[in-house]
Amino acid sequence: MKKTVVILAALCLFFSASRAAFCDTATDQALSINDQIVAKKQQISDLNKKIAASQDTIGALQNSEDTLQNEIAILNNQVAQNNLDIQSTQDQIDEITLELQQLDAQISDMNKHVAADQDMLADLIRQIAREDDSSAMLSTFLADDLSSIFARVKSMTDLQGDMLTTVKRLQEEKAAAEAKRAEQSAKNDDLRKQKDQLQVDQIHLNDTLASKQELMDETRNSENKYQGLISSLRDEANSVTSDITSLEDQVRQRIAADDRFPTGEVILSWPVDSRIITTTFHDPNYPFRRIMEHPGIDIGSTPQGTAVHAAAPGYVLKVHDGGYGYSYIIILHANGISTVYGHLSRLAATADTYVDRDDIIGYSGGMPGTHGAGPMTTGPHLHFEVRVSGIPTDPMDYLVQ
Repeated sequence: MKKTVVILAALCLFFSASRAAFCDTATDQALSINDQIVAKKQQISDLNKKIAASQDTIGALQNSEDTLQNEIAILNNQVAQNNLDIQSTQDQIDEITLELQQLDAQISDMNKHVAADQDMLADLIRQIAREDDSSAMLSTFLADDLSSIFARVKSMTDLQGDMLTTVKRLQEEKAAAEAKRAEQSAKNDDLRKQKDQLQVDQIHLNDTLASKQELMDETRNSENKYQGLISSLRDEANSVTSDITSLEDQVRQRIAADDRFPTGEVILSWPVDSRIITTTFHDPNYPFRRIMEHPGIDIGSTPQGTAVHAAAPGYVLKVHDGGYGYSYIIILHANGISTVYGHLSRLAATADTYVDRDDIIGYSGGMPGTHGAGPMTTGPHLHFEVRVSGIPTDPMDYLVQ
């Protein structure tokens, strides 16, 4: 039994030293990473202040007079803000990457120490089993008094309990660290997607800015001509609304009994292969928002001349060839739903006919100065609208996700 007590004391000292060594090692590894994380947090804070100032500038410009110069100033500030957003997002990605490295180091250390502690605990239990047989207890009983035996037995029990508690605590800390790592990893993935979208937005903003600069060159800074183009943009938007409201009711009544007209729930397929949205429904950053709300979505990464497909079966209400103005197609579907496809460089559908899902109805456009683009477009893309009883609604509520 005396031998057991010596072993227990040695294990206790080693166990305590091991805990202290673990803490020292973890602290050393964490210090340098913590310093880098603190620096990243400061960079993010500084960038957020710049972003807030940029937003204030944009807000002031948006409330000012509607002129070409102001529109370009707004776009310049939006481009600058978007750059800051990209940089801020990258800094957040860098910060999380450092935190993941820190968590990986902690988990690795915890794995080593959990394994070591479990081995020590197993050795202790085996040693107690070897020493704690009847002959050892008998010899100890003859050699020592009863109170000494009880004290030694208690010391063994206490040490075993302490070791079990510590191993369990370390395992819980490891599980918490692993859960936090999974959470941070998911956040990192989201930030990378956000950065990708910001870079797409930047391309769109640059295209818009280039288009506005070209417009300025064409008008030679003539606000009269610019205001005329704004008026034509309003006319384009109003013409679609007028076509739908004036024709839809009477046409739907006429074709309601036609077996070819689809019925039932309407689920829309994407009209082009791209899934990149450069301008959302009622986008707050839409460059012409002061003229009108953006009534649909703009689908980018759509090269000039990309095939455009019918999003669902329906009846072709109108095919409008605007020449070098705005060209579009309107299709009626079931349940009062209609779809609009705009900035088409070529038209393939025919009015007063039926189309099936995925039928090619035209080809995308949007390149400034090309057929069907209209006077104030921002580059190649497809403008896509969904209307319910003639009222624009968010296409993302109907498109297959």
